[in-house]
Amino acid sequence: MSNYFLTDNNWREYREAVRQNLPAVPLLPVIIRDVAQCREALERVPSMIGPPVSGPIPLPYYRNLRRTVRDLEACYGAHNVQRVDLVHYWLMKQTESLRDETYDRYSQYLMELSLRQEPRIDHH
Repeated sequence: MSNYFLTDNNWREYREAVRQNLPAVPLLPVIIRDVAQCREALERVPSMIGPPVSGPIPLPYYRNLRRTVRDLEACYGAHNVQRVDLVHYWLMKQTESLRDETYDRYSQYLMELSLRQEPRIDHH
């Protein structure tokens, strides 16, 4: 199992298994790494969280991002998920406090929690 999720070879065994077992739910760390590598091709972008610069997009960035999007599209599949009332009500109860929050306000709250846990990290 450790070889399956080995990051040294860019999750090669995992990626091969996903391609052979579609549709699938891809692992978020794999997608984040792919997008981060694409973004690194944009040398003119000062940070990973800032907006991209205006102007032509370099071809390597476009190709890598296109490959990542196509990999994600290949994972898509139609599912016939039935609603389970117990699970539905539990989810509604757990997310009740979020209904009155705006995305920006809640994101700021999460950032404050994160900075309390790791105050040494400056995100500005």
